[in-house]
Amino acid sequence: MHIIFDYEKDMKFRPLAGDGEITGLLSNDVDFNNFLIEWNEMRKKHYNDEITDEEFEDWKLSYPKKSRFLK
Repeated sequence: MHIIFDYEKDMKFRPLAGDGEITGLLSNDVDFNNFLIEWNEMRKKHYNDEITDEEFEDWKLSYPKKSRFLK
């Protein structure tokens, strides 16, 4: 949790809440936002059996090297 507190300062993100529940993260850091987008896409692919457990773990372990946002 302390890492998240550090990132709040360094990456300028904060929790989003609606109706008293946390619904997401808001950040002014483009790289962090891109990470959240890609992570969500990969989680959906994994949930929908479009990628295997091993492929999902490989993506996580090799991030950001295999990021589609990496230029």
